[in-house]
Amino acid sequence: QAVTINSTFASNNIALSGSSTIQMEYAGTYSFIYTAKVQNADNEIRYADFWIKYNGVDYPNSTVRVAIPARKNATDFFSMPVTVQLLDTAVNNGDKIQLYWRGTSTLLSLNYQTFGGVIPAQPSIRCQIHEV
Repeated sequence: QAVTINSTFASNNIALSGSSTIQMEYAGTYSFIYTAKVQNADNEIRYADFWIKYNGVDYPNSTVRVAIPARKNATDFFSMPVTVQLLDTAVNNGDKIQLYWRGTSTLLSLNYQTFGGVIPAQPSIRCQIHEV
C-alpha cells in the first residue's frame, strides 16, 4: 500500500501531490531518504518490504526487506526504525515518486507515537528529498 504523507516541513520545487505522491518540479538528480518506524505485535519474526514507484511504475531494485523481531510480551510490542537512502535522477519536469510498503502479517504496522505533549510526536514515516 502507498504510504500516506500528511505534511511538509519545508519545500523548494518539490511538492506533495495528493496524499502519497511527491512531485519534483524540475528534472535533475535527487537524494531521497526515508525512515519508517515499523512495529510488530506478533509472537513471530515478521518481514516488512519498502519500495519506490516512479511515475506509477515499480522502480527497479528499490525494494528493501527488513526482519522485525517478535514482540517482547503481550503489552510491549517490538518496534524499530528502518532508514533507506536512494540517489537517482528525475528524467522529466513533474516526475513523481511514491513510497510503498507491505508486511508479511497484519500485525505489522507503521507506528506513530505521541508522548502526552511532553515532547513532540514521533511520525511513523519521515521523508527527505532534495536536489543534488
